[in-house]
Amino acid sequence: MSEIIALLIRAGIVLGLIGSVALAGMYAMHESDAGLAAREATDIWHKTHAIYGNSAAGGAESYLGINNAVAIKAHIVPSGMTLQDGETIQGPWAGSTVTLSSSSDGHTLYEDWNAIPSSACAEFAVNQPVNYMYINGTSIYISSGNGNQAGTIAGACNTGNNSLSEVKLSFTSVAGQ
Repeated sequence: MSEIIALLIRAGIVLGLIGSVALAGMYAMHESDAGLAAREATDIWHKTHAIYGNSAAGGAESYLGINNAVAIKAHIVPSGMTLQDGETIQGPWAGSTVTLSSSSDGHTLYEDWNAIPSSACAEFAVNQPVNYMYINGTSIYISSGNGNQAGTIAGACNTGNNSLSEVKLSFTSVAGQ
């Protein structure tokens, strides 16, 4: 009888360890999605700027005409983010999408990230080299003198519908960006 109890205790410990590893893996995966998305957003900006921005490579000085299909065809978007329809850019979260566009004057590139879990929103948004962003409809000007940017970003992220957020990044070609 004591052998059975000892076996059950060992089995319980093993199952507990397996559960802990699985939970830690899920947590790490969630955390890495925001970091991955932040890197992808910045990569899209850099590649778009190299082609459309005022670049040393001789790109045009306007983002006019940029959209998902054009960006996918120009290999601006990482291949792992595209669907076979040639127009859809997907984020790392289930159901999340990205829409690329420009301002009417062509000086600003917009990346509109939708269906971001609100729990990952702040980590994603705070890591962007932008001059401006919109989070769930809240406009946030990014400047080195604004000491409460992280708090403003976190507050805006927590207003998402059904625990999902929208982050629209505004990349303008300015010195130092």
